[in-house]
Amino acid sequence: MTIKTLIPSSLINFRKNVERELVNYGYDKLLSMKYNGFELWDGEYKKIRKQFLDDKTLLTMLGSRDFAESLITAEWLYDSMKKAKAIDLTIIGMGYFKAVEQLLFDLICLHKNQGLTIRKDYSRKDLPSEVQLDDQNIADKAIDATLGSMAMFVKINAPTIFRNDLVWKTKKFVREAIFKYADLRNGYFHKDNIHQLERIEEIRDASFYMFFLLLGACDLSEDNLIDLGLPQIVQSDYYRLCEYVDYHSGMLFILDLGYGEDQYGIACADMFTKVVDNKYVQYSGLYFKEIQGRTFRFTEGNLPQKIYLGKFEFKRTELISAVPVKVKKIFENGKYVGPSIAEESEIGY
Repeated sequence: MTIKTLIPSSLINFRKNVERELVNYGYDKLLSMKYNGFELWDGEYKKIRKQFLDDKTLLTMLGSRDFAESLITAEWLYDSMKKAKAIDLTIIGMGYFKAVEQLLFDLICLHKNQGLTIRKDYSRKDLPSEVQLDDQNIADKAIDATLGSMAMFVKINAPTIFRNDLVWKTKKFVREAIFKYADLRNGYFHKDNIHQLERIEEIRDASFYMFFLLLGACDLSEDNLIDLGLPQIVQSDYYRLCEYVDYHSGMLFILDLGYGEDQYGIACADMFTKVVDNKYVQYSGLYFKEIQGRTFRFTEGNLPQKIYLGKFEFKRTELISAVPVKVKKIFENGKYVGPSIAEESEIGY
């Protein structure tokens, strides 16, 4: 078994793969689940899904807080170790549990200094059973941050924590899902080592469901999302275009330069990229190679009017000929209109 080396460029691509997992996961399975008798209705599921996916709260799972780092680490270990035999896989499961615990703690801390109370840390004999959820007690680690304690806090303070547009049954569904998750965690880590990948996949599934429910059902303002580590890198249309073309190097693109005649080019990898803060790639431009051999470059100030991803279609007449055809438009009049590369196939790293 080999654990892949996590260098900066690998980490950037791997984050894209994790984003792809978060975007495409089968969250609709929650519609067939019951937690302590409570179900999730289709209309309520769509509300949660919209906030998590369309409003991009899922991107906090790729941000700067500890829960995001724990998720990336767990996914990295899962990807590296899932084919291993006869070794202890417990560390992977611990990473997923840790990510959910840290996320839930940070969500609860968004409500600090509002007069709410929470269980004290069990080791603090000098404190009453309930303490204020405030800056001082958080700094002193005087609160009980176990899943069971936090689940109880959510149960008591559900009207404050959850979105007002969700019905009470949905809030109870999410609340009971947290208790169920706490039971799952306690059940696994009072047992022997985990050698079966199926158990890790059960933990992973449950953890992804918790990310979806918590980040989709909690009432989150823009300031809250910043506190939760939402990436602040502004991915402009130009950045996304460079990312797309660089990722699809070696493929045909069809360019409309506004002269009434299309130009064809094979995308080339940007050889002058820089990794900034281990978080994102700085591109130097778009590079294409003409069919005849000349390489040309576009920068933000001289982009084509339209850019299409293309392909060659082979036609058999008297001679076999390759005809370039447009597959999808990715750029038009300064706007990126293509898909995120995270929506496409898994990225190599």
